[in-house]
Amino acid sequence: MNGFWSHAQADNEYEWNRITRLAELVGNEYSLITGHDLELFTDRTDPQWAAEWRKHVDDNLDTFFIPIITPRYFNRPECRQELLDFAARARKTGAAQLMVPIVYTHTPVLADPQCQDEAVALVRRMRYEKWHDLRTDDEKSPAHRRAVSRLATRLATIGRPSPVRPLDVVGALEEAIPRWGQVFMSLDRAMARIDALNEELLADLPHTDSRNGIAVGRLTLLRTYADEMTKPAQDMLRLGNSFASEVIGMDPEVLTLINNVEDTTPEDFVGDGCSLILAITQRLQHDADMIRIYSKKTERIAELSEILDDPVNDVATGVQRLLDGISLINEWEIRIRAARPDH
Repeated sequence: MNGFWSHAQADNEYEWNRITRLAELVGNEYSLITGHDLELFTDRTDPQWAAEWRKHVDDNLDTFFIPIITPRYFNRPECRQELLDFAARARKTGAAQLMVPIVYTHTPVLADPQCQDEAVALVRRMRYEKWHDLRTDDEKSPAHRRAVSRLATRLATIGRPSPVRPLDVVGALEEAIPRWGQVFMSLDRAMARIDALNEELLADLPHTDSRNGIAVGRLTLLRTYADEMTKPAQDMLRLGNSFASEVIGMDPEVLTLINNVEDTTPEDFVGDGCSLILAITQRLQHDADMIRIYSKKTERIAELSEILDDPVNDVATGVQRLLDGISLINEWEIRIRAARPDH
């Protein structure tokens, strides 16, 4: 197998070449556990990069694409173009699982629900590896070595995919859809609780104890509010992560299922799977609209004080993860309708 280790060159320089050394470590671990070599191309200025890109990507050959995500990555035109080009080809051929982003350092835009950047949205919808803490660990530390082994094992598993069996995919969808319904019912309860807290806060703010100063009294009230908001906010974060992770995990097999639609009839398992997806998309779109409205209300409360940052950030991240999962299911719908205009 081959792969492209896409990164911003400046990031590698500032990390004293740790990013390219990580590629070497992953390649060595892959070889150790599989007995086969994994060549990762790390230098886009090398003529071999361009030749291999044409050979593997343009000709739709199986190859990994591993973008090293940092704030700078999204600002580099060459990085963005590689990411978007590979994604377009991979989703067209049902090979989206070959994209394995590594979020190398804290990248705030990934958790920003207001960011509609195409490349950012793409990464948010993927099952990415988190390297935030590991990047500062010694490369020979047990934690770092375990993470390298875990990543290499994931690549090895992707490199030998089992055939997609329509009945299994449809069965997984039938089991998942009721769970997703429970997720949104729990989400409604969490949002209702936070809404009630918001109303109480706004009603109490004008009447705070001002003996030690109006601001001090209001900050005390906000601390109490933040404490009470923590549990439902964490519930929203957990629900969002759970929903998005399951949808992202199912995406490669569902895409493979959909790509076979043209060769099947509405009565077979593929048709059943597509019908299941179409049946939930309208409800999910309604949920997405409600979540966006709710998110804006919470953002206005957040402007009062940084005391609210932690619970509000949990809500924002949970909301974004929910929207990412819904967005992916909407893409399934678009692909189904393109293949079956009668639906």
